[in-house]
Amino acid sequence: MGGKHASRHLKSVNLTLFVVVSSRRFRKPRTKCTSARTTVMLALSMSLCTQTHMFSPHQGFRVLRRRPPMATPPHASTDSSEKKPLPETKKPEKLTPEATAFLAALDTAAVTKNRLVVAQTAPAVRVALSEEFGEPPGAFSGGQLVAALRALGVDKVVDTNTAADLCVCEEGTELLQRLLEAEEDSEEGEEVTESSEKAVLPMFTSCCPGWIQLVEKSMPDVWPYISSCKSPHMMLGALLKRVTKDVWGGHEPEQIYLASVMPCVRKKAESEKPQYVTSGVRDVDEVITTRDLGALLRLKGIDPANLPPEQFDNPLGKGTGAGQLFGVTGGVMEAAVRTMYAVVTEGETLPKLELTEVRGLDGVKTVDISLKSKKTGKGLDRVLRLAVVNGLNNAKELIKKMRDGTVELDFVEVMACPGGCIGGGGGGGGQPRSKNQKETLRLRANAVYKLDKNASIRQSHENPAVSNIYDTWLGPGFGSKTAKEVLHEERPRKNESGETFEPAFPVENKSGKIKEQECATCGLRYDVREEE
Repeated sequence: MGGKHASRHLKSVNLTLFVVVSSRRFRKPRTKCTSARTTVMLALSMSLCTQTHMFSPHQGFRVLRRRPPMATPPHASTDSSEKKPLPETKKPEKLTPEATAFLAALDTAAVTKNRLVVAQTAPAVRVALSEEFGEPPGAFSGGQLVAALRALGVDKVVDTNTAADLCVCEEGTELLQRLLEAEEDSEEGEEVTESSEKAVLPMFTSCCPGWIQLVEKSMPDVWPYISSCKSPHMMLGALLKRVTKDVWGGHEPEQIYLASVMPCVRKKAESEKPQYVTSGVRDVDEVITTRDLGALLRLKGIDPANLPPEQFDNPLGKGTGAGQLFGVTGGVMEAAVRTMYAVVTEGETLPKLELTEVRGLDGVKTVDISLKSKKTGKGLDRVLRLAVVNGLNNAKELIKKMRDGTVELDFVEVMACPGGCIGGGGGGGGQPRSKNQKETLRLRANAVYKLDKNASIRQSHENPAVSNIYDTWLGPGFGSKTAKEVLHEERPRKNESGETFEPAFPVENKSGKIKEQECATCGLRYDVREEE
Protein backbone atom coordinates (compact mmCIF):
# COMPACT_ATOMS: atom_id res chain seq x y z
CA MET A 1 0.00 0.00 0.00
CA GLY A 2 1.52 3.29 -1.06
CA GLY A 3 1.84 6.33 1.12
CA LYS A 4 -0.55 8.48 -0.96
CA HIS A 5 -3.24 5.80 -0.93
CA ALA A 6 -2.90 5.27 2.84
CA SER A 7 -3.16 8.95 3.64
CA ARG A 8 -6.76 9.05 2.34
CA HIS A 9 -7.84 6.51 4.97
CA LEU A 10 -5.76 7.89 7.83
CA LYS A 11 -7.75 8.28 11.06
CA SER A 12 -5.02 8.94 13.63
CA VAL A 13 -1.27 9.18 13.71
CA ASN A 14 0.97 8.31 16.63
CA LEU A 15 4.63 9.07 16.24
CA THR A 16 7.06 6.97 18.25
CA LEU A 17 10.82 7.10 18.16
CA PHE A 18 12.60 3.77 18.67
CA VAL A 19 16.29 3.22 19.19
CA VAL A 20 17.07 -0.29 18.00
CA VAL A 21 20.42 -1.95 18.55
CA SER A 22 21.79 -3.33 15.32
CA SER A 23 25.04 -4.90 14.30
CA ARG A 24 24.44 -4.76 10.53
CA ARG A 25 22.94 -1.42 9.48
CA PHE A 26 24.38 2.07 9.68
CA ARG A 27 27.74 0.92 10.92
CA LYS A 28 29.93 3.56 12.56
CA PRO A 29 33.53 3.27 13.60
CA ARG A 30 33.98 2.52 17.28
CA THR A 31 35.21 5.35 19.44
CA LYS A 32 35.86 5.77 23.15
CA CYS A 33 32.48 7.46 23.49
CA THR A 34 30.49 4.78 21.55
CA SER A 35 30.26 1.34 23.07
CA ALA A 36 27.41 0.03 20.85
CA ARG A 37 26.27 0.29 17.31
CA THR A 38 22.76 1.63 17.00
CA THR A 39 20.17 2.04 14.33
CA VAL A 40 17.58 4.74 14.74
CA MET A 41 14.30 3.81 13.17
CA LEU A 42 11.24 5.98 12.86
CA ALA A 43 7.99 4.05 13.25
CA LEU A 44 4.69 5.55 12.31
CA SER A 45 1.60 3.62 13.46
CA MET A 46 -1.68 4.33 11.74
CA SER A 47 -5.18 3.19 12.61
CA LEU A 48 -7.46 2.85 9.64
CA CYS A 49 -11.14 1.96 9.78
CA THR A 50 -10.78 -1.69 10.76
CA GLN A 51 -7.07 -2.28 10.34
CA THR A 52 -3.89 -1.31 12.14
CA HIS A 53 -0.91 -0.62 9.87
CA MET A 54 2.81 -0.24 10.45
CA PHE A 55 5.01 1.90 8.24
CA SER A 56 8.64 0.94 7.64
CA PRO A 57 11.04 3.06 5.59
CA HIS A 58 12.12 -0.18 3.87
CA GLN A 59 8.82 -2.08 3.50
CA GLY A 60 6.16 0.61 3.24
CA PHE A 61 2.83 -0.08 4.98
CA ARG A 62 1.97 -3.58 6.11
CA VAL A 63 -1.12 -4.88 7.92
CA LEU A 64 -0.34 -6.05 11.46
CA ARG A 65 -3.77 -7.23 12.60
CA ARG A 66 -7.44 -6.81 11.93
CA ARG A 67 -9.66 -5.28 14.60
CA PRO A 68 -13.22 -6.64 14.53
CA PRO A 69 -16.06 -4.14 14.95
CA MET A 70 -17.07 -3.63 18.61
CA ALA A 71 -20.37 -5.25 19.35
CA THR A 72 -22.90 -3.77 21.74
CA PRO A 73 -22.98 -5.76 25.00
CA PRO A 74 -26.31 -7.57 25.45
CA HIS A 75 -27.06 -5.74 28.70
CA ALA A 76 -26.27 -2.28 27.35
CA SER A 77 -29.02 0.07 26.24
CA THR A 78 -28.82 2.09 23.07
CA ASP A 79 -31.33 4.61 24.40
CA SER A 80 -29.39 7.58 25.82
CA SER A 81 -32.41 8.62 27.89
CA GLU A 82 -32.04 5.45 30.01
CA LYS A 83 -28.39 6.16 30.98
CA LYS A 84 -27.79 6.44 34.73
CA PRO A 85 -24.98 8.33 36.46
CA LEU A 86 -22.02 6.29 37.52
CA PRO A 87 -22.15 5.21 41.16
CA GLU A 88 -19.99 7.12 43.62
CA THR A 89 -16.80 5.12 44.00
CA LYS A 90 -15.20 7.21 46.75
CA LYS A 91 -16.04 5.94 50.19
CA PRO A 92 -17.36 8.49 52.69
CA GLU A 93 -14.78 9.72 55.20
CA LYS A 94 -14.77 7.99 58.54
CA LEU A 95 -15.20 10.50 61.36
CA THR A 96 -13.31 10.22 64.62
CA PRO A 97 -15.35 9.72 67.81
CA GLU A 98 -14.64 13.35 68.73
CA ALA A 99 -15.91 14.68 65.40
CA THR A 100 -18.98 12.44 65.66
CA ALA A 101 -19.72 13.74 69.17
CA PHE A 102 -19.35 17.33 68.00
CA LEU A 103 -21.73 16.70 65.10
CA ALA A 104 -24.25 15.13 67.50
CA ALA A 105 -24.01 18.16 69.77
CA LEU A 106 -24.81 20.43 66.83
CA ASP A 107 -27.84 18.29 65.93
CA THR A 108 -29.05 18.31 69.55
CA ALA A 109 -28.65 22.07 69.86
CA ALA A 110 -30.70 22.57 66.70
CA VAL A 111 -33.79 21.06 68.36
CA THR A 112 -33.14 21.95 72.02
CA LYS A 113 -33.88 25.28 73.63
CA ASN A 114 -31.33 26.98 75.85
CA ARG A 115 -28.48 24.96 74.40
CA LEU A 116 -25.51 27.01 73.21
CA VAL A 117 -22.75 25.49 71.07
CA VAL A 118 -19.49 27.45 71.16
CA ALA A 119 -16.28 26.73 69.26
CA GLN A 120 -12.83 28.16 69.84
CA THR A 121 -10.04 27.98 67.28
CA ALA A 122 -6.32 27.71 67.99
CA PRO A 123 -3.66 29.80 66.19
CA ALA A 124 -2.17 26.84 64.30
CA VAL A 125 -5.54 25.72 62.91
CA ARG A 126 -6.14 28.79 60.77
CA VAL A 127 -2.86 28.41 58.86
CA ALA A 128 -3.34 24.69 58.12
CA LEU A 129 -7.07 24.20 57.46
CA SER A 130 -6.69 25.32 53.85
CA GLU A 131 -4.49 22.26 53.19
CA GLU A 132 -7.53 20.06 53.85
CA PHE A 133 -9.02 21.60 50.69
CA GLY A 134 -5.92 21.42 48.50
CA GLU A 135 -4.84 25.00 49.12
CA PRO A 136 -1.44 26.18 50.41
CA PRO A 137 -0.89 26.96 54.12
CA GLY A 138 -2.53 30.19 55.23
CA ALA A 139 -4.84 30.46 52.19
CA PHE A 140 -7.96 30.83 54.39
CA SER A 141 -8.39 33.86 56.61
CA GLY A 142 -9.41 33.64 60.25
CA GLY A 143 -12.72 35.20 59.22
CA GLN A 144 -13.40 32.40 56.74
CA LEU A 145 -12.72 29.88 59.48
CA VAL A 146 -15.31 31.65 61.63
CA ALA A 147 -17.81 31.62 58.76
CA ALA A 148 -17.23 27.89 58.14
CA LEU A 149 -17.91 27.01 61.78
CA ARG A 150 -21.10 29.06 61.76
CA ALA A 151 -22.14 27.31 58.54
CA LEU A 152 -21.78 24.02 60.42
CA GLY A 153 -24.30 25.29 62.97
CA VAL A 154 -22.07 26.69 65.74
CA ASP A 155 -23.79 29.47 67.69
CA LYS A 156 -20.72 31.40 68.86
CA VAL A 157 -17.11 31.34 67.64
CA VAL A 158 -14.39 32.69 69.91
CA ASP A 159 -10.69 33.26 69.33
CA THR A 160 -8.19 31.16 71.29
CA ASN A 161 -5.63 33.84 70.36
CA THR A 162 -7.27 36.11 72.94
CA ALA A 163 -6.78 33.38 75.55
CA ALA A 164 -3.16 33.19 74.39
CA ASP A 165 -2.92 36.92 75.10
CA LEU A 166 -4.27 36.26 78.59
CA CYS A 167 -1.68 33.51 78.99
CA VAL A 168 1.10 35.90 77.98
CA CYS A 169 0.01 38.46 80.58
CA GLU A 170 -0.28 35.85 83.34
CA GLU A 171 2.82 33.86 82.45
CA GLY A 172 4.95 36.96 81.97
CA THR A 173 3.81 38.27 85.35
CA GLU A 174 4.55 34.92 86.96
CA LEU A 175 8.07 34.83 85.51
CA LEU A 176 8.69 38.40 86.62
CA GLN A 177 7.59 37.57 90.15
CA ARG A 178 9.88 34.54 90.21
CA LEU A 179 12.80 36.68 89.06
CA LEU A 180 12.10 39.31 91.69
CA GLU A 181 11.71 36.74 94.46
CA ALA A 182 15.01 35.19 93.45
CA GLU A 183 16.67 38.61 93.54
CA GLU A 184 15.15 39.39 96.93
CA ASP A 185 16.18 36.08 98.47
CA SER A 186 19.69 36.42 97.08
CA GLU A 187 19.90 39.81 98.78
CA GLU A 188 18.79 38.25 102.07
CA GLY A 189 21.02 35.20 101.61
CA GLU A 190 18.08 32.79 101.50
CA GLU A 191 18.18 29.83 99.14
CA VAL A 192 15.02 29.23 97.13
CA THR A 193 14.27 25.53 96.63
CA GLU A 194 11.30 23.36 95.81
CA SER A 195 10.60 22.94 99.53
CA SER A 196 9.80 26.63 99.92
CA GLU A 197 6.43 28.11 99.06
CA LYS A 198 8.07 30.55 96.70
CA ALA A 199 8.43 29.82 92.99
CA VAL A 200 11.77 28.70 91.64
CA LEU A 201 13.86 29.27 88.54
CA PRO A 202 14.17 28.42 85.74
CA MET A 203 10.54 28.53 84.66
CA PHE A 204 9.17 26.32 81.89
CA THR A 205 6.09 26.97 79.75
CA SER A 206 2.97 24.89 80.37
CA CYS A 207 0.81 25.08 77.25
CA CYS A 208 1.97 21.89 75.47
CA PRO A 209 0.20 18.72 76.73
CA GLY A 210 2.89 16.47 75.24
CA TRP A 211 5.55 18.25 77.28
CA ILE A 212 3.42 18.14 80.44
CA GLN A 213 2.87 14.42 79.94
CA LEU A 214 6.64 13.91 79.75
CA VAL A 215 7.07 15.74 83.07
CA GLU A 216 4.30 13.69 84.70
CA LYS A 217 5.73 10.34 83.63
CA SER A 218 9.49 10.80 83.40
CA MET A 219 10.71 13.82 85.37
CA PRO A 220 8.25 14.77 88.15
CA ASP A 221 10.95 16.71 90.02
CA VAL A 222 10.64 19.35 87.26
CA TRP A 223 7.01 20.07 88.32
CA PRO A 224 7.85 23.04 90.60
CA TYR A 225 9.57 24.75 87.68
CA ILE A 226 6.51 24.54 85.40
CA SER A 227 4.39 27.68 85.05
CA SER A 228 1.12 27.48 86.95
CA CYS A 229 -0.76 28.88 83.93
CA LYS A 230 -3.28 26.65 82.23
CA SER A 231 -2.95 26.24 78.49
CA PRO A 232 -4.82 28.94 76.51
CA HIS A 233 -7.79 26.81 75.45
CA MET A 234 -8.32 25.59 79.03
CA MET A 235 -8.05 29.18 80.27
CA LEU A 236 -10.74 30.17 77.80
CA GLY A 237 -12.95 27.24 78.82
CA ALA A 238 -12.84 28.19 82.51
CA LEU A 239 -13.37 31.85 81.72
CA LEU A 240 -16.08 31.34 79.12
CA LYS A 241 -18.42 29.35 81.32
CA ARG A 242 -18.21 32.04 83.97
CA VAL A 243 -18.83 35.08 81.77
CA THR A 244 -21.29 33.80 79.16
CA LYS A 245 -24.13 33.99 81.67
CA ASP A 246 -23.70 37.75 81.57
CA VAL A 247 -23.27 38.33 77.86
CA TRP A 248 -25.00 35.58 75.85
CA GLY A 249 -28.50 35.33 77.23
CA GLY A 250 -28.09 33.89 80.70
CA HIS A 251 -27.01 30.32 79.92
CA GLU A 252 -25.89 28.19 82.83
CA PRO A 253 -22.52 26.41 82.45
CA GLU A 254 -24.22 23.04 81.91
CA GLN A 255 -26.20 24.53 78.99
CA ILE A 256 -23.03 25.51 77.14
CA TYR A 257 -21.24 23.02 74.89
CA LEU A 258 -17.71 24.24 74.20
CA ALA A 259 -15.62 22.54 71.52
CA SER A 260 -11.96 23.40 71.00
CA VAL A 261 -10.59 23.14 67.45
CA MET A 262 -6.96 22.26 68.11
CA PRO A 263 -3.91 21.12 66.11
CA CYS A 264 -3.11 18.25 68.50
CA VAL A 265 -5.07 15.19 69.66
CA ARG A 266 -3.35 15.34 73.07
CA LYS A 267 -5.53 18.34 73.85
CA LYS A 268 -8.40 15.85 74.14
CA ALA A 269 -6.82 14.03 77.11
CA GLU A 270 -5.84 17.37 78.61
CA SER A 271 -9.45 18.58 78.60
CA GLU A 272 -10.59 15.44 80.47
CA LYS A 273 -8.35 15.97 83.51
CA PRO A 274 -10.29 16.31 86.79
CA GLN A 275 -8.78 19.70 87.67
CA TYR A 276 -10.51 21.19 84.64
CA VAL A 277 -13.98 20.83 86.08
CA THR A 278 -15.77 23.86 87.52
CA SER A 279 -18.94 23.33 89.58
CA GLY A 280 -19.29 19.81 88.19
CA VAL A 281 -19.10 21.00 84.57
CA ARG A 282 -16.14 20.42 82.26
CA ASP A 283 -14.44 23.61 81.13
CA VAL A 284 -14.05 22.16 77.61
CA ASP A 285 -16.60 19.58 76.47
CA GLU A 286 -14.91 18.30 73.32
CA VAL A 287 -11.73 18.68 71.30
CA ILE A 288 -11.60 18.19 67.54
CA THR A 289 -8.53 18.58 65.35
CA THR A 290 -7.84 20.50 62.16
CA ARG A 291 -8.29 17.28 60.20
CA ASP A 292 -11.57 16.57 62.00
CA LEU A 293 -12.87 19.99 61.03
CA GLY A 294 -11.83 19.45 57.41
CA ALA A 295 -13.72 16.15 57.32
CA LEU A 296 -16.86 17.70 58.85
CA LEU A 297 -16.85 20.60 56.40
CA ARG A 298 -16.47 18.25 53.44
CA LEU A 299 -19.26 16.07 54.79
CA LYS A 300 -21.57 19.09 54.80
CA GLY A 301 -20.33 20.42 51.47
CA ILE A 302 -18.83 23.58 52.99
CA ASP A 303 -15.74 25.09 51.39
CA PRO A 304 -14.33 28.02 53.43
CA ALA A 305 -12.81 29.47 50.27
CA ASN A 306 -16.32 30.32 49.06
CA LEU A 307 -17.39 32.05 52.29
CA PRO A 308 -17.07 35.76 53.07
CA PRO A 309 -15.10 36.42 56.29
CA GLU A 310 -17.01 36.91 59.55
CA GLN A 311 -15.96 38.29 62.93
CA PHE A 312 -15.24 36.41 66.15
CA ASP A 313 -17.84 36.85 68.88
CA ASN A 314 -17.37 39.17 71.83
CA PRO A 315 -16.59 39.53 74.73
CA LEU A 316 -13.39 37.72 73.85
CA GLY A 317 -12.99 39.57 70.58
CA LYS A 318 -9.93 39.03 68.41
CA GLY A 319 -6.44 38.10 69.54
CA THR A 320 -3.23 39.98 68.76
CA GLY A 321 -0.28 39.11 66.59
CA ALA A 322 1.49 37.97 69.75
CA GLY A 323 -1.32 35.52 70.46
CA GLN A 324 -1.08 34.18 66.91
CA LEU A 325 2.61 33.40 67.53
CA PHE A 326 1.58 30.65 69.96
CA GLY A 327 1.07 28.46 66.89
CA VAL A 328 4.80 28.14 66.12
CA THR A 329 7.89 27.13 68.07
CA GLY A 330 9.38 30.13 69.87
CA GLY A 331 6.11 32.04 69.67
CA VAL A 332 5.16 31.73 73.34
CA MET A 333 8.60 32.98 74.34
CA GLU A 334 8.54 35.84 71.85
CA ALA A 335 5.07 36.99 72.89
CA ALA A 336 5.88 36.78 76.61
CA VAL A 337 9.10 38.78 76.29
CA ARG A 338 7.29 41.57 74.42
CA THR A 339 4.89 42.05 77.33
CA MET A 340 7.46 41.49 80.10
CA TYR A 341 9.70 44.19 78.68
CA ALA A 342 6.79 46.62 78.42
CA VAL A 343 5.80 45.92 82.04
CA VAL A 344 9.24 46.47 83.61
CA THR A 345 10.05 49.53 81.46
CA GLU A 346 6.63 51.11 82.13
CA GLY A 347 5.21 50.79 78.66
CA GLU A 348 8.22 50.85 76.34
CA THR A 349 8.27 48.59 73.31
CA LEU A 350 11.00 45.99 72.97
CA PRO A 351 13.70 47.52 70.71
CA LYS A 352 13.55 44.44 68.49
CA LEU A 353 9.94 43.28 68.44
CA GLU A 354 10.61 40.24 66.27
CA LEU A 355 12.98 37.86 68.06
CA THR A 356 14.46 36.15 65.03
CA GLU A 357 16.87 34.27 67.31
CA VAL A 358 14.02 32.07 68.58
CA ARG A 359 12.37 31.63 65.18
CA GLY A 360 12.99 28.74 62.81
CA LEU A 361 12.77 24.96 63.04
CA ASP A 362 16.04 24.23 64.84
CA GLY A 363 15.63 21.86 67.78
CA VAL A 364 17.14 24.21 70.38
CA LYS A 365 17.53 28.00 70.15
CA THR A 366 18.85 30.38 72.82
CA VAL A 367 19.00 34.15 73.23
CA ASP A 368 19.75 36.65 75.99
CA ILE A 369 17.46 39.68 76.42
CA SER A 370 18.14 42.67 78.67
CA LEU A 371 15.12 43.81 80.67
CA LYS A 372 16.53 47.29 81.10
CA SER A 373 15.87 50.12 78.64
CA LYS A 374 19.02 51.69 77.22
CA LYS A 375 17.00 54.76 76.31
CA THR A 376 15.44 55.59 79.70
CA GLY A 377 17.25 53.32 82.14
CA LYS A 378 13.94 51.90 83.33
CA GLY A 379 13.43 48.21 83.87
CA LEU A 380 15.05 45.33 85.66
CA ASP A 381 18.82 45.23 85.72
CA ARG A 382 18.99 41.67 84.55
CA VAL A 383 19.70 39.77 81.37
CA LEU A 384 17.02 37.17 80.74
CA ARG A 385 18.50 33.88 79.51
CA LEU A 386 16.01 32.20 77.23
CA ALA A 387 15.77 28.88 75.41
CA VAL A 388 13.25 27.47 72.95
CA VAL A 389 12.97 23.73 72.35
CA ASN A 390 10.81 21.75 69.94
CA GLY A 391 10.88 17.96 70.04
CA LEU A 392 10.87 16.01 73.31
CA ASN A 393 14.24 14.36 72.66
CA ASN A 394 15.76 17.81 72.36
CA ALA A 395 14.03 18.80 75.60
CA LYS A 396 15.51 15.78 77.39
CA GLU A 397 19.00 16.64 76.18
CA LEU A 398 18.70 20.28 77.25
CA ILE A 399 17.36 19.36 80.70
CA LYS A 400 20.25 16.94 81.14
CA LYS A 401 22.67 19.82 80.55
CA MET A 402 20.68 22.05 82.92
CA ARG A 403 20.81 19.40 85.63
CA ASP A 404 24.59 19.13 85.55
CA GLY A 405 24.97 22.92 85.49
CA THR A 406 26.56 23.23 82.05
CA VAL A 407 23.59 25.34 80.85
CA GLU A 408 21.95 28.05 82.98
CA LEU A 409 18.60 29.51 81.91
CA ASP A 410 15.77 31.63 83.30
CA PHE A 411 12.89 30.80 80.94
CA VAL A 412 12.41 27.77 78.68
CA GLU A 413 9.68 27.14 76.13
CA VAL A 414 9.08 23.48 75.28
CA MET A 415 6.91 22.14 72.44
CA ALA A 416 6.64 18.40 71.81
CA CYS A 417 5.99 18.59 68.07
CA PRO A 418 8.54 19.65 65.44
CA GLY A 419 7.84 23.26 64.58
CA GLY A 420 5.49 23.63 67.54
CA CYS A 421 1.71 23.48 67.19
CA ILE A 422 1.85 23.97 63.42
CA GLY A 423 3.25 20.43 63.29
CA GLY A 424 0.67 19.10 65.74
CA GLY A 425 0.45 15.34 65.93
CA GLY A 426 -0.14 13.61 69.24
CA GLY A 427 -0.56 10.07 67.94
CA GLY A 428 -3.34 10.29 65.35
CA GLY A 429 -2.12 13.50 63.78
CA GLY A 430 -4.07 16.67 64.42
CA GLN A 431 -2.69 18.68 61.49
CA PRO A 432 -2.75 17.74 57.79
CA ARG A 433 0.26 15.77 56.61
CA SER A 434 2.25 16.25 53.41
CA LYS A 435 4.98 14.43 51.52
CA ASN A 436 7.45 17.23 52.23
CA GLN A 437 6.57 17.94 55.85
CA LYS A 438 9.61 20.12 56.56
CA GLU A 439 8.76 22.48 53.71
CA THR A 440 5.11 22.51 54.79
CA LEU A 441 6.14 23.46 58.33
CA ARG A 442 8.24 26.28 56.93
CA LEU A 443 5.29 27.59 54.93
CA ARG A 444 2.97 27.36 57.95
CA ALA A 445 5.49 29.18 60.12
CA ASN A 446 5.80 31.94 57.53
CA ALA A 447 2.00 32.21 57.45
CA VAL A 448 1.99 32.66 61.25
CA TYR A 449 4.70 35.33 61.10
CA LYS A 450 2.81 37.13 58.35
CA LEU A 451 -0.37 37.22 60.47
CA ASP A 452 1.64 38.67 63.35
CA LYS A 453 3.35 41.26 61.17
CA ASN A 454 0.06 42.39 59.60
CA ALA A 455 -1.86 42.50 62.89
CA SER A 456 -3.02 45.92 64.02
CA ILE A 457 -2.04 45.02 67.60
CA ARG A 458 1.09 42.95 68.17
CA GLN A 459 1.47 42.94 71.95
CA SER A 460 -0.83 40.95 74.22
CA HIS A 461 -1.19 43.56 76.98
CA GLU A 462 -2.48 46.08 74.41
CA ASN A 463 -5.45 43.93 73.39
CA PRO A 464 -8.63 45.85 74.36
CA ALA A 465 -10.48 42.56 74.82
CA VAL A 466 -7.89 41.54 77.42
CA SER A 467 -8.26 44.84 79.25
CA ASN A 468 -12.05 44.43 79.25
CA ILE A 469 -11.80 40.89 80.64
CA TYR A 470 -9.62 42.03 83.54
CA ASP A 471 -11.70 45.11 84.26
CA THR A 472 -15.04 43.27 84.10
CA TRP A 473 -14.39 39.78 85.44
CA LEU A 474 -10.83 39.12 86.67
CA GLY A 475 -10.11 42.25 88.63
CA PRO A 476 -7.48 44.94 88.01
CA GLY A 477 -3.91 43.95 87.29
CA PHE A 478 -2.33 40.86 85.83
CA GLY A 479 -2.04 38.03 88.32
CA SER A 480 -5.07 39.18 90.32
CA LYS A 481 -6.67 36.87 92.88
CA THR A 482 -9.54 35.95 90.55
CA ALA A 483 -7.13 35.46 87.66
CA LYS A 484 -5.14 32.98 89.74
CA GLU A 485 -8.34 31.10 90.60
CA VAL A 486 -9.60 30.91 87.02
CA LEU A 487 -6.48 30.86 84.84
CA HIS A 488 -3.93 29.01 86.98
CA GLU A 489 -3.59 25.62 88.68
CA GLU A 490 -1.45 24.15 91.45
CA ARG A 491 1.70 22.25 90.52
CA PRO A 492 2.91 19.28 92.59
CA ARG A 493 5.76 19.95 95.03
CA LYS A 494 5.91 16.46 96.52
CA ASN A 495 6.28 12.99 95.08
CA GLU A 496 3.84 10.11 95.51
CA SER A 497 5.47 9.20 98.84
CA GLY A 498 4.78 12.68 100.19
CA GLU A 499 8.44 13.71 100.08
CA THR A 500 9.43 17.12 98.82
CA PHE A 501 11.19 17.06 95.47
CA GLU A 502 14.94 17.59 95.55
CA PRO A 503 16.12 20.55 93.47
CA ALA A 504 16.22 19.52 89.83
CA PHE A 505 18.65 22.27 88.86
CA PRO A 506 21.49 24.09 90.62
CA VAL A 507 20.41 27.21 92.53
CA GLU A 508 22.14 30.45 91.61
CA ASN A 509 22.64 33.13 94.30
CA LYS A 510 23.29 36.80 93.55
CA SER A 511 23.86 39.83 95.73
CA GLY A 512 23.09 43.51 95.30
CA LYS A 513 20.77 46.27 96.51
CA ILE A 514 17.25 46.51 95.14
CA LYS A 515 14.45 49.07 95.34
CA GLU A 516 10.69 48.90 94.83
CA GLN A 517 9.00 50.25 91.70
CA GLU A 518 5.44 50.24 90.36
CA CYS A 519 4.44 49.57 86.75
CA ALA A 520 2.31 52.31 85.25
CA THR A 521 0.74 49.83 82.81
CA CYS A 522 -0.73 47.21 85.15
CA GLY A 523 0.01 48.44 88.68
CA LEU A 524 2.32 45.53 89.51
CA ARG A 525 4.86 46.40 92.21
CA TYR A 526 8.32 44.95 91.73
CA ASP A 527 11.93 45.47 92.77
CA VAL A 528 14.77 46.66 90.58
CA ARG A 529 18.48 46.63 91.27
CA GLU A 530 19.91 50.00 92.26
CA GLU A 531 22.62 51.59 90.15
CA GLU A 532 26.11 51.03 91.54
